[in-house]
Amino acid sequence: MPRCSIPDMREEKSHRSLDRLIYAGIAPRRARRILREFSDHHADLVAEQLAQGVDRAEAEAAAGKRLGTEEQLVADVIDRPGLRCWSRRRPGVAFAVAPVLLFALSFGASLLMFIALVQWRKFLGAPLTGAAGTVRWISEYGAAYLLWGLPLAGASTLAAAAAHSRETSIWPGVGIVLICVVGALTNFSVDLAPLVQASSMTAGIGISTDHISAPLLRAAATAAPALLAYAWARHPQRREIDTLSS
Repeated sequence: MPRCSIPDMREEKSHRSLDRLIYAGIAPRRARRILREFSDHHADLVAEQLAQGVDRAEAEAAAGKRLGTEEQLVADVIDRPGLRCWSRRRPGVAFAVAPVLLFALSFGASLLMFIALVQWRKFLGAPLTGAAGTVRWISEYGAAYLLWGLPLAGASTLAAAAAHSRETSIWPGVGIVLICVVGALTNFSVDLAPLVQASSMTAGIGISTDHISAPLLRAAATAAPALLAYAWARHPQRREIDTLSS
């Protein structure tokens, strides 16, 4: 039966330490830097002992006595809440409030982009009719982008960010639902000449109790893929948590 080499065991141990730090709320970049600095310092101490003629076992023991073990380092870092990333200290803000605000800003920025394109075409003297390429694109695809694509992209981005940071709270799911609900309440339409007297573009947010089923279906249709993807990404992470806790 093959036996693991010492480097492989150390690598597995460091990977476990990294997972413990990240699940405790330490930012992945900071967690890797902490472990890397510890490893480099430990290697320097061992090299110093080896240069003095001490064998490796004694050098490792001396370095551990001076520096402590990696487990002690991890426990010390976890016990210091100030080292946790802000998203773990304020998960409700990071994964529910902020994403909805960012979605609203993205929606507004997209509208401004459409307006700027129309004004640019108007400045160039192009007719604002369905035959104009830019205007026709906005008329045909603007609603699909704003009402479907943007909420789905926002929810999926939030799901990916939460899975990457190994967030374990309920807030990412709340944020995904809120983004899709707010997205379902938005509306957008373009009326072009000569079908109407003057071309116009309208957008807004609101709900009508007489037609509440349509927004609810749109919210469910955009939220479901993001929630399923987040649940799929979280499934192996739950097993990691159980392993780290055992």
